[in-house]
Amino acid sequence: MSFTPPIPPLYNWDVRRAPDLDWIPWGTQNKARAKVLGEVDGYTVALIQAEACYQTSAHDHAFPEFF
Repeated sequence: MSFTPPIPPLYNWDVRRAPDLDWIPWGTQNKARAKVLGEVDGYTVALIQAEACYQTSAHDHAFPEFF
């Protein structure tokens, strides 16, 4: 017997897929890049690729971040 987790409803979410965008540089060291995948309720959803042991400099954010 297999278990199928429930799928949360998205009817209250405002989910938009971003157009096919190119990768953009991420950070200040040219060791990472990002691709915006979409927006959810005003938050940006992005894919980040970084070299092993990548670290960024200290910085502040105006909004929460989720990884």
